[in-house]
Parts: sequence; C-alpha cells; structure tokens
Amino acid sequence: MNSRRADRPLPEEPYSLSLEAHGVTRATYSPPLPVRVFVQLPTRQVRLDAVAVQASDDAVLVQWGRGPTERQCWVWRAAVKHRR
Repeated sequence: MNSRRADRPLPEEPYSLSLEAHGVTRATYSPPLPVRVFVQLPTRQVRLDAVAVQASDDAVLVQWGRGPTERQCWVWRAAVKHRR
C-alpha cells in the first residue's frame, strides 16, 4: 500500500538555528553523510538517523524522512555524530 492514513498526523516541525546562529555554509555534502543527531521538537528532544547535507563552522544542516514526512533543520555541530 502506498497511501498514507488520513488520520495519521504529520511529524512535528523541528526547531532550526537561525542564519545568525549557524553562519555561512562552508561545505555541501554530495552524497549526504549518514549521521545520528539530536533534534529539538516542540514537545520533546529526539535522537534519530539522518543525513548531513551542509555544514558551517559551528552547525550542520540535517535531513530525515521522505516525501510529506521529510524534515530538515540546522543543529549545532556537537549534536551530530557520524553513523557507521
């Protein structure tokens, strides 16, 4: 089945660092790098598998999910660990 249940809510939107906080992008990863990351959601903090898409000196842009559930946010570099 490829259809999504209509009564299932979409995942919460994560908090993301502002441009002033994360600064200028220094690297773009192609292909994206697999990582484990702590993400702040409105109701909780979660650790999840994601990919690193871009990075600045102090922060990383991470992405997870697919289609309508895909999410991304900038997090502090210390919140990200490489996945093996």
